[in-house]
Amino acid sequence: MEHSTELKSKKKVKNGVSKILTGQRVMATGLYQNDVRIGRWSFYREKDTLDQIYNYSTKKLEFALQDSLIFYEIDSLKAGDRVIYPAKIGGNHYGLHFLVKGFTPSYEFRKYPGLHKVFLIFYIDENGKLIKYDAEVVASGYKKLTNLDLKNFKDEDFDFTPAYVNGKAVPSKLVYESSLLVD
Repeated sequence: MEHSTELKSKKKVKNGVSKILTGQRVMATGLYQNDVRIGRWSFYREKDTLDQIYNYSTKKLEFALQDSLIFYEIDSLKAGDRVIYPAKIGGNHYGLHFLVKGFTPSYEFRKYPGLHKVFLIFYIDENGKLIKYDAEVVASGYKKLTNLDLKNFKDEDFDFTPAYVNGKAVPSKLVYESSLLVD
């Protein structure tokens, strides 16, 4: 749920302070100007832990909490390269939420009870846009890669910061590791 101020002259046009909540917990805070996010936005994890600060005016990631469930793949890396890894704008908790919720395992997977690995693979171009989304489910005797249809997501779900190698933006993959319990 989002609480934000609106322009008096144009209803439903966000302008000013905004707070995004889930229940009583704050997920994000920031400012709008004429329905566009501006300036620094703070994104939070559970228990009010700061997850990310992204500046929409400068288009810069100012702070990002590391997540042990996320790893990265960049094809062009060589030993000694200076690397800045990609990030989902909105943080790993709030920003990835709707993308993660977009994955539903296939019905055939129900034949494999137990706890299994799921890898959600986000392909990001050099401009920081999501261009492809795959999900790989791995179980004993079962492995399936599924491509998710990007038409089912909102425009803001496609926004990432790109990876940089030696100061140059490059395509990359951000991989979110999760698990799936089938009983």
